[in-house]
Amino acid sequence: MSSLDIMTERLHIRPFTSDDTDFVLKSCNEPAFIENIGDKNIRNKQDALAYLDGGPIKSYLDNGFGLMLVTLKSSKQAIGCCGLIKRDNVPNIDLGYSLLKDFHGVGYASEATTAVLAYAKQTLKLSKVVAYTSFTNQPSIAVLEKLGFVCNGEFDLPGYDSSSKYFELNL
Repeated sequence: MSSLDIMTERLHIRPFTSDDTDFVLKSCNEPAFIENIGDKNIRNKQDALAYLDGGPIKSYLDNGFGLMLVTLKSSKQAIGCCGLIKRDNVPNIDLGYSLLKDFHGVGYASEATTAVLAYAKQTLKLSKVVAYTSFTNQPSIAVLEKLGFVCNGEFDLPGYDSSSKYFELNL
């Protein structure tokens, strides 16, 4: 088990590895992912591996944190991702998460994000985390508000065509 591993009552949140390409390929091509997060142009296992190597795995090496795989403890089934993101040309660290559609609405997003925020505060000693979401992603907005995030307008993330809702949380 890695020092980045996080356990909750129902979930195991762990660093991605190169063995997780099938999950990345599936999750990044779900309609809700493309609509709310964006099309990452991951069309095959090679694209998924390049995404992992240049994204989450690179972030673990560069920052000591990154997006991680969320699995069910009971079955080890991969259901989503959750973690902290340090974007180039953006000053704050943000919370990112997504779940496969079949796992929406049963509290997994709140459980995973709560655990990652506790890690951010206790282990990384962060005092603030931000989050971005599309204006129409009501389920994600509800999760952020439940966690105590406050909407502070909108933000133009580099690489995105439209503005995102911008949230802040003091830890």
